[in-house]
Amino acid sequence: MSTAQPRAWPPRTTRARATRPRPPAKQTAQIPDAVVSHYARLLDDSGIMPLIDAELGRGPARPGCPSPRC
Repeated sequence: MSTAQPRAWPPRTTRARATRPRPPAKQTAQIPDAVVSHYARLLDDSGIMPLIDAELGRGPARPGCPSPRC
């Protein structure tokens, strides 16, 4: 039998992690206002929103929120 002590788990990597460079942060995706207004207009013109409201009903709104979907 071996008399060697078992290796500590997890391995000590805190010093190694501290010296690693951080990966660059990704920029948050931006949706142009023109695209948002285009899709909002398409939804309004399609008449689907009243159908969704009728199907889902009016549930309780979160505090400080006028609509249940916000």
